[in-house]
Amino acid sequence: MKRSTSVVLCSIAIISFFATCYSVIYLNKRVELYKKSMDARQVMLKQDNGYLMWKYDDEESNWENLYNLSQLKGKDGLNGKNGTDGKDGINGLNGKDGADGKDGINGLNGKDGADGKDGINGLNGKDGADGKDGINGLNGENGVNGREVEFRVNGNIVQWRYVGNSDWNDLLNINTAINTAKNNIVNSVNGNFDDLGCYTNGNLCSPGTIMNIKVNDNQNYDFYVVKDNCDSLILIMNSNIVTNEFVNCSWHSYTGSNSLGPDVALSYLNNLTSSWTNIDVISSYTYSNSGNGYKSLAIENGNATIIREDNTSYSVESSFRARLLTYEEVSLFGCTNGNNSCPGWLYNNLSGSDGYWLFTTSSNTTDALNINSGGNVGSTDVGDPTFNGIRPVITIKK
Repeated sequence: MKRSTSVVLCSIAIISFFATCYSVIYLNKRVELYKKSMDARQVMLKQDNGYLMWKYDDEESNWENLYNLSQLKGKDGLNGKNGTDGKDGINGLNGKDGADGKDGINGLNGKDGADGKDGINGLNGKDGADGKDGINGLNGENGVNGREVEFRVNGNIVQWRYVGNSDWNDLLNINTAINTAKNNIVNSVNGNFDDLGCYTNGNLCSPGTIMNIKVNDNQNYDFYVVKDNCDSLILIMNSNIVTNEFVNCSWHSYTGSNSLGPDVALSYLNNLTSSWTNIDVISSYTYSNSGNGYKSLAIENGNATIIREDNTSYSVESSFRARLLTYEEVSLFGCTNGNNSCPGWLYNNLSGSDGYWLFTTSSNTTDALNINSGGNVGSTDVGDPTFNGIRPVITIKK
């Protein structure tokens, strides 16, 4: 673009030069003609405001327009080629840092933080020193002479009355006192909470006698007497033990073989009764299996050991307080595979196809025996968890 401008200016200068020359020549000729007619005078020329101007060479003469130079302008020249871009200028110096801005307005107060956790309790302070003994008080006045009393036992009740009175007053229930001395294990016998009958009077308890047993400080269950050993009672719970997480289980881990013993049933039995702290841990119990498969089971000081069919052993170190019934025990009450052959208390609270496992296996290689809702001895594959539950058997002192 710079080059194009230069060409135009040069062109104008050349044209102006030739125009000026032409004007000079033209004027000279006129001057010569003028000189011929009159005396010659000096003439001055100048260019001003686009005109070629003249005047005589004296101070009194005025400048006169001679020729309009704009009429000498030629046609516009062609646009010149774009010039080469100039080099980039040097970067300017960094500006000075601006002045610090004014402080912002204070923000709103934040919300109160959540309360901190309670600190750990401090250590107990030391006991203060004992205070000095107080001054002995004055002797009291002699009391009125007491009246004589007499006592008697009326049934299970110790009674008293003042000598001379006709009415007797109950003082103590002997059975309640005996039960208290035995850690309150038995709450009632056959629904009677006052007269504990065969549990305290020295008589044998008949099979099927129902007792409410306090198995720990928070749980009470009804049990039936299976056998009275004079100094102890073998009891079975009146229903299968059920929790929110447990109803039924298998007898063994796998189906199709009873050779390894009731490991699953033992595990559930222990888990479901381990909290029964009012019931003593089993000190010594041995059962020789009369069916096919595993050979025997022993519980010593709460630890269970199964002797398998191949004479290897499986041990469960725990604190067993309960066990399962055996076929030998239920057969004493007439239980067979015939319907309703068992007494009703042995299959109480069973319905549908429900039952409970025994320690005993069947004569085949796959099943273990159970008592079912038909009131008879049945059998189920040892690995089937569908129908049979756990009905604990305990022993308490009498």
